[in-house]
Amino acid sequence: MTRKTLALLLIATIALLLGLYIAKQPEEQTSTSDAVTNKGAKASIHHIRVSGATHRIADIYFERGDNRWVEKTTDYPANIELVNELLGDLKQIAVVAKKTSNPELHNQLGVADKSETAILLELNPGSNSAQRWLLGNLTDRGRFTRLNGDNQVRETTPALVVPPETVDWLDQELFDISAERVQQITISHLDGTTVHLSKDTPAEPLPLASGEPISGLASELRLESVLPGYLLADVGPAATIVIDTFDGLQLTANAYNTPDGFYFIFDATGHADDANAINQRVSGWAYTLPDYKSRQFLIRTDTQ
Repeated sequence: MTRKTLALLLIATIALLLGLYIAKQPEEQTSTSDAVTNKGAKASIHHIRVSGATHRIADIYFERGDNRWVEKTTDYPANIELVNELLGDLKQIAVVAKKTSNPELHNQLGVADKSETAILLELNPGSNSAQRWLLGNLTDRGRFTRLNGDNQVRETTPALVVPPETVDWLDQELFDISAERVQQITISHLDGTTVHLSKDTPAEPLPLASGEPISGLASELRLESVLPGYLLADVGPAATIVIDTFDGLQLTANAYNTPDGFYFIFDATGHADDANAINQRVSGWAYTLPDYKSRQFLIRTDTQ
C-alpha cells in the first residue's frame, strides 16, 4: 500500500470518527424556547416548499377560497394526511441538543449547503414569517437540522416526515371499483385488437387475460403522476377501456401513448353517486399509473 493511499485512508477515518463524535455529543440541552422553534414553525403556515440538492420536489400552498392544500407545480390536490402530519410535527418541534457550528463539519451531519442528501424545507417563502430549514441525517431522537444561513446545527424532534418524491405529496387515490362489482371489461386498441371479458354473477371470477386476472383493474387505483388533460388534446387515444359493473356504473379510460409513457383520462357514467364522485376527482386530469396497472389496462390477449 502506497504512502498516498495510507494518507487518504487516515484522513477518511479521522473525518468519519469526528462526525460520529459530533453526532454523539450531548452538548447543551435546550428546550422549545430555542429560536429555531419560535420562528416560523409556530406561525400560521400557508405555504410549504420542499427541494432536494438538484430540483424542486414539491410546492404546497393553502387555497383559502376552496379551503384545501394544493401542489402548486401541478395545481393538483395535495396529500392532506402528509401535510397535516408535517404541520403537527412542526407545532411540536423541540430542540434536543445543539451540535456543531463549524461549517466544515456540516456535511458529516447531512446539513451542508450543497449536501446531496439534505432536504430544504421552506415555510411561508417570501413572507415575513419565512423560514428555511436544512434537514439532515436522522438520529435515534429525531434528526439534525440547520436554519439556512445559520451555522448552528441542532438535533430536533420529531424527525419531520419529508418524502423526497413529488408523487408522495399528491393525493394519490383515484377511485375504487371492487372486482366483485365488475360485470365486463372491453379493451379496444387503435389497431383493431379487442379484448372482451365478462361474467354472469358477481360471485364468479372474470376470465383471465394473458394468464392474469384483471377484474380488479379499477380496484384501489392510485396515480403515479398527473398533468392537465388538455395537454393531450392533440394526441389521439391508443386504446379505450370500458368497465361495466352489475349496478350500472360505466367507467371509460382513454389511454394516450406519450414519450413519458401512457397517460389515462377517465370518465364515469351511470350509477349517479359513484359516477359523480369519480368525475369530481378525475375530471380534467391525465394520469400515469403503476406499471402493473398500466400493463393490465392495455392487455391485448383474451383468455389462455
